[in-house]
Amino acid sequence: MSGPVLVIELAEAVPSASIQRLRGFLVGASTHFEEKRVGEYDLNIDAESLGITDTGGIDGRRPVMVP
Repeated sequence: MSGPVLVIELAEAVPSASIQRLRGFLVGASTHFEEKRVGEYDLNIDAESLGITDTGGIDGRRPVMVP
């Protein structure tokens, strides 16, 4: 995958309950979801699921890696 990348380094470990909530959101918002290992996801986000309606004529899906 190429393109812009955003990395956010956290000061401490994220609680497992928060990771499970994030996972639930990502499953619901994505058109493709694969969990490579706990907390690392490969998915395609449907822009409309994030409230983005102007996709510029493109199908609206974008690949996203969430480590």
